[in-house]
Amino acid sequence: MVQAAVVGASGYVGMELARLLVLHPQARVRFFVSRAEAGKKVAESVPALDGFCDAKFCAPEDADYSECDAVFFATPPGVAMRSAGELLAQGKTVIDLSPDFRLRSADVFAKWYCEHSAPELLPRAVYGLSESARAEIAKADLIACPGCFATAVALALLPFAARGLTDGAIVVDAKSGVSGAGRRSDRADLLFAEQHGNFKAYAISGHRHQPEMEQTLAAAGGNSELIFVPHLLPAARGIYASAYFPLKENAPHPAETLAEHWRGEPFITVRADEAPQLSQVVGGNRARIGAARLGKNGALVIAALDNLIKGAAGQAVQNMNIRFGIPETAGLAAPG
Repeated sequence: MVQAAVVGASGYVGMELARLLVLHPQARVRFFVSRAEAGKKVAESVPALDGFCDAKFCAPEDADYSECDAVFFATPPGVAMRSAGELLAQGKTVIDLSPDFRLRSADVFAKWYCEHSAPELLPRAVYGLSESARAEIAKADLIACPGCFATAVALALLPFAARGLTDGAIVVDAKSGVSGAGRRSDRADLLFAEQHGNFKAYAISGHRHQPEMEQTLAAAGGNSELIFVPHLLPAARGIYASAYFPLKENAPHPAETLAEHWRGEPFITVRADEAPQLSQVVGGNRARIGAARLGKNGALVIAALDNLIKGAAGQAVQNMNIRFGIPETAGLAAPG
């Protein structure tokens, strides 16, 4: 039984972590940490857990991690890096869902987020894209879970980067539900009433997940330029990423490449000449990928997933399962 703590448990991702871990057959949450909600019952923030969880949120200073095996951080940038070193020194496994340890370069991180206070830990972190780093995750004590956009793009494009099959720039047109911005009240433009019936691109001069995507594809051998444009959907959750790119001459149908690369993966479904739908993935840990040829040598690859689960909390639990030798699908097998 993995003894766990969730820091940042009252945010959208933290609430999904709470739900998944409370119902996990081989995990126990010892602390749900939230300064804003300290003293309140977890089930008040996550009503679905009424009858399943009687625990209360605690403030960060009241959490005692001495009996914990794993500490999850579902926090804004800059929080996990301040605590990770001490937790690692105590022999804990840190599973970070924030961006703090995703990038290899502290300078690149500072450009997109903030000054990094623990750059010495960056080489120690394993980038936790579950399907592509199982051996490393199984031995890691610091796991950096990918961002939601970055997860979708990696699942769509890694098979082509690894085989050198792209033959020019890759354009990714990606959409996210409004929960991707977190649970916050300081942005009126993120209120659902503002987005209902609306649709827009954002961060058109550069999105902070792009260097993460470029780092992942380059590590697999890719060298194509990546052009990434995110959009905000009038929906609560979901990622829908469409990638368009030229293929090398005589490359197989893109669905064949994807199916070969992800064969046997329990949480990835590949379909040829069929577009996935958000309704097929929201609420579950599954990614659906559709692929088709465009013209003579063009490819279209579309990846759909739940930004809060496969793009965040579910992938983090999947990484916990790998790290502690638990069946990888434990606690995650339910459909959306």
